Amino acid sequence: MSVDLPVIDLGAYLRSGGKEGSDACAAVARSFEEVGIALVRDPRLPENIPRRFVGLMERYFAQPEAVKQPDCRAEIGYQVGWTPSFIERPRVRPEVVAKLAPEHRPKPVLTADPKERFFASLGKKPPTTKFDWLNPDPVMPQAFPEWYDVTGAWSTNMIRTVYTLLEMAARGFGERADLFTTFLEYGPHLLAPTGSDLSKYGAPDTVLAGFHDDLNFVTAHTQSNYPGLRAWTRTGESFFAKVPDGCILVQAGQQLEYVTGGAILCGLHEVLAVEAAQEKMRSEIANGRVPWRISSTLFAHATSDATLLPVGRFATDEAHSKYPSILAGDQVAKELEAIELVRN
Repeated sequence: MSVDLPVIDLGAYLRSGGKEGSDACAAVARSFEEVGIALVRDPRLPENIPRRFVGLMERYFAQPEAVKQPDCRAEIGYQVGWTPSFIERPRVRPEVVAKLAPEHRPKPVLTADPKERFFASLGKKPPTTKFDWLNPDPVMPQAFPEWYDVTGAWSTNMIRTVYTLLEMAARGFGERADLFTTFLEYGPHLLAPTGSDLSKYGAPDTVLAGFHDDLNFVTAHTQSNYPGLRAWTRTGESFFAKVPDGCILVQAGQQLEYVTGGAILCGLHEVLAVEAAQEKMRSEIANGRVPWRISSTLFAHATSDATLLPVGRFATDEAHSKYPSILAGDQVAKELEAIELVRN
């Protein structure tokens, strides 16, 4: 199936200081509500930083595992630093899969994900928190003196787009602009690139990241260096998401679903090695390079000590019964256990 996501330009809203762009705000809210995804063009996004970031992460993931091992923080659920392959296992959702038409069902998850990941923390640390382990100090890979400059510049741009988009979504729903962004003030946001070695896991239909949704507030992606992100609409239709140059795809996570009482559903997705990647992959191998699929992913989180519950127009009795209040840190901890990043 082909789903053509409309590209929503943030320009008018930004130029007017939020006083114009009501049509774009309505389009953001509608896209989140119908698909769980908003695809936007942010005129503030620099052209050169994404290429620098992907190049940096290709070099990082290409290092031997023994070199990356000191960057691993398994004791805190891999919430900063390097996560090796075959650690994260998507939460099994047979009740969801059973409702999908056969042609829209995800590929079976047979193992933990073969992808690697790096979590680079960003944002303001909370002055006090019950969840110190979810708000750790960042990890600095020793072999890359440019690390903070490149990752910092990229994460600053990505999180800025996320804040603007969530303001627009709130206004599109007829709410005050900060309805959603207030949850994010001290969130343990993570720049979270994944790396998949396509020389090992590049055969078509290989599952790089199994069928899942994200536990955070929203997830932002720019264009990957290889295709393969497959997403699902609210009505259960699957499609391969295409992110045009200069655009950011923002997908709803569990926390946004929670505060909207299910008016927005968290976006289901998987990442596959696909036929369209084969020619580029073979060319890289022929030229003596390891073809790493790199995602430019950012996880925006609610503040760990914030109480998640339906708010604003979404705060109905029905929504509160379905989404009872919970601290964001407790919600995250529960999900990390479910995907086996935290093991008790």
